[in-house]
Amino acid sequence: MGGGEFIDFDTTRKHRTHSSGAFGSVSDDTYLKIGRVKGASAALLPLFNGTCRTVDCFHRHPIVCMLDVTGSMGDSVYMIYERLGTFFLEIQKQNYLDDPAISFAAVGDCYCDRAPLQVAQFSQSMELTGYLEQLYIEHGGGGQTSESYETMLYYYSKYCELQNTEVPFLFIIGDEGFYEKVSGKHRHEYFGEPLAADMGAEVVFEEIKKKFAGNVFLLHLPYGSENADEEILRQWRAMLGERVINLEDPTLVIEVMLGIIAMTMDKRSMKTYLDDFRLLYIADRLKSVTPGPDDTEEKILAMRKILTPYSQSIALAKVEITGGLPASTDNTRSRCRR
Repeated sequence: MGGGEFIDFDTTRKHRTHSSGAFGSVSDDTYLKIGRVKGASAALLPLFNGTCRTVDCFHRHPIVCMLDVTGSMGDSVYMIYERLGTFFLEIQKQNYLDDPAISFAAVGDCYCDRAPLQVAQFSQSMELTGYLEQLYIEHGGGGQTSESYETMLYYYSKYCELQNTEVPFLFIIGDEGFYEKVSGKHRHEYFGEPLAADMGAEVVFEEIKKKFAGNVFLLHLPYGSENADEEILRQWRAMLGERVINLEDPTLVIEVMLGIIAMTMDKRSMKTYLDDFRLLYIADRLKSVTPGPDDTEEKILAMRKILTPYSQSIALAKVEITGGLPASTDNTRSRCRR
């Protein structure tokens, strides 16, 4: 937690090509630190001195950003990490949330990785940059189509304390499926719990959806195999439904999360959010040293395609709640019905 100005990442570096978003700059030294440490920081491991750490949030809008850092993500994981630092700034600049705080997490495979679970405290402003610099991208994984998302979700369901919360969000960014069980052995090894039986992943999903007021989203990046992708998406949709967002372009991850927040909070409709996105994208192109062809309209069409299913689900939810036709806009607030 904290306040003050936020430092974000430079999109005008001469060794980089154009990517979307309107961002400021930091030194090359800071840029090179993001996601490039050689090992996990003890401060981010769940278990410390035999006790499982908790992450606490007293802000009205806690946001978890959980990123798969295994090998199948390739270079996309670096691209996403570089730009995660802009997320908080854009939420504030666009007034999508009035009191956000973010907890970054990195997830791998508990069956084979050295540091499969890394968790940062909920924070604001410059503290977020410090946490991003500590996160270790192991590029491991077990070579199958599952990683330990369910174990990280278990952590947030049990060891995350939310107080003063109005509307929380949890975003999972990855390309693979989850294991069907949360291993009792892994809960002992990584959280210090007594040895116990395995727990079904569906139990964890129900708990985490309840805790985050239903606002749990998967941003699914292509795994590489069409058949594998279909199976992975089927598994996730069984748990999260329309909150599984199929995303082929990793440069749009931050903007997709911003759009989901803006529409969920009734700050923007699909149309007005795309207007925001256009301005951000054009501003970034003007900053870029090598902007390439003007693909603004192509990116806007891609963003519309990505967000339309969720936008429609919000409109449908409003019909179900009110029993009438949706309002003239296609968005409504999705909140926990208490």
